[in-house]
Amino acid sequence: MIKKSWIIIFIVTISFTVHGQYSQYMVNGLVINPAYAGSRDGLSLSAHYAKVWTGIAGMPEQEILSAHFPLKNDKLAFGMIIGNRTAGSTHSMFGSLDYTFRIHLKKSILGLGLRAGIDYKDENFNQLYFDPNMPQDPVFINNTLTEPNAGFGIYYYSKRFFTGFSIPRMITYKFSDTTSYSYGPTLQPQYAHYMFSAGALIGEIDGFKWRPSFLAQYLGTVSDYRLDINSMFIFLKDRVWLGASYRMGGNTVASQVVGIIELKMNDQFMLGYSYDYTMGQFSSVLNATHEVYLRYDFVYKIRAANPRYF
Repeated sequence: MIKKSWIIIFIVTISFTVHGQYSQYMVNGLVINPAYAGSRDGLSLSAHYAKVWTGIAGMPEQEILSAHFPLKNDKLAFGMIIGNRTAGSTHSMFGSLDYTFRIHLKKSILGLGLRAGIDYKDENFNQLYFDPNMPQDPVFINNTLTEPNAGFGIYYYSKRFFTGFSIPRMITYKFSDTTSYSYGPTLQPQYAHYMFSAGALIGEIDGFKWRPSFLAQYLGTVSDYRLDINSMFIFLKDRVWLGASYRMGGNTVASQVVGIIELKMNDQFMLGYSYDYTMGQFSSVLNATHEVYLRYDFVYKIRAANPRYF
């Protein structure tokens, strides 16, 4: 019999592998939408580190590096993501390349993006404890998996508003039946991942701005949805960004409240930190999730006069 603690880790591993942990996707939309590529008006480099539920052995950790940039004609843009993830008995590496076609409207831009990606997973179930008197479940056999994937996105933005729709993972992988335990891809639309986001920049009183936004996700089953409601306040000449999010739904064990602080050191460099707190009866068991974010923009001159808030 598998120890109870490892059952929890296994469930969280599945959730983290499918959903990822991006509490600060608002400042790097590329992680959820390939059409975001090029929206920073120059080469933009980002780095994320997330540690989920610190203090519990085997909880997920994730590192992500991303880059995106428009070409000189500004009609085409490219992006890339590479990452490393450890969760329970599973270690995985993943990467993607994004291509975006940008349509310049009068005071806004519409991006149409495509993504090609691949995940490499190494599952080492030798770390789990099994009852030696029970036959081993065929599901719990060490595996090395390579999973190609593809995605699509639409991203529309202006100086004061943005909205986007994406299917970052159009191909899902699952066991085909309970007898052969064959594992493979499926293109069935009901199992794809759908994401819709929108936000606005409101007010500018003495340099004080408010940026509300939301992210709605559908992740493969009728019950597997998630909604993030976000609020960010920007002040001190855009140098300090202070906000909070409320996350609910999905296969998370409970709702979460997220506190976010971001410091814009100059027109190019931003540093961010988020603290996720699990609410309800699990709050005393599941410690906080921490995420650190760095972004550096190699901006053109136009950026200083027309800064991006999305």
